[in-house]
Amino acid sequence: MYRYFSKEKILQNHIQFQSKRASLRVCTKKLLRKQRSALFLDIDGTIWPDSGKSLMLGDLVLDHSIQWSIMNIRKHFDFLILITNQSLFAQMVNIDTKDIRRYSKNISALHRLLRFDLFLVCHHHPHAQNRNFRFLCNYRKPGSEMFTLAQEILNLDLKKCIMIGDRITDVIAATDAGIVNNFIVKNANVFYRNEGANEPKRPLYPFRLTTSIEEVFQKLSESIHA
Repeated sequence: MYRYFSKEKILQNHIQFQSKRASLRVCTKKLLRKQRSALFLDIDGTIWPDSGKSLMLGDLVLDHSIQWSIMNIRKHFDFLILITNQSLFAQMVNIDTKDIRRYSKNISALHRLLRFDLFLVCHHHPHAQNRNFRFLCNYRKPGSEMFTLAQEILNLDLKKCIMIGDRITDVIAATDAGIVNNFIVKNANVFYRNEGANEPKRPLYPFRLTTSIEEVFQKLSESIHA
C-alpha cells in the first residue's frame, strides 16, 4: 500500500475503511431494493473528549460505558458510520509514513471495538500548512458530501438515520444531506468558530442538545421501545 502511493495520496481518499459487510450490501441487488438506516457518529468530542489534538495518532482509549451504549443502540440500525474532520495531517508540512501507519492501525483498533461499516474522513483544511490539503473541500463538514457518499454506497434512507456530533457543523452537514434527527453532545466548543474553516457562530438548523452520548442512547432506546 505505502509502496505504490504517496503519503498524501493515501490521505486524499475520504473512505479510510469499508467493512466487508458494507461491500456485500452494495453487490447484492436484492438487499439494495430496500433503503437502509444508519447511525452516524462524529469522533472527537463525541465518542471521546476533544483534546484539541487528534487521538487517532495517540493511544486509543474508548470509555467502556460509551462503547456499550454504541453497541446496544446500533442494533436498531442497519449500519454504523464514523464521519469526521481530521485536519492533523493538513497541519504537518512533512508527513511521516510511520504516522500514517499508526493512524491506519488505530482505525482498525477502533473497528474492533465498535464494528462500524464505514470510516469517512476529510483531511483537508482551507488554511492547511501542507499545501496538498489546503483547500475548502465539500467533504469537510459543514459540507455534506461525506453523507451523500455514504448514502450512495449503502443505499440509505437518510430520514431513517441519525447523526450525533459535538458541533453545529455536524448538524448543518447532516441536515443539508437530508437527515432530520440530529443530536449534539453539550460541550464548550459547540458553537466555537474555527477561523477560516467555514464554521458558523450560531445554530442554523434544529437539533437536540444532550449532556452526554450515553444520554442520547438512553433517549433513543426509550423512544424505540415506546
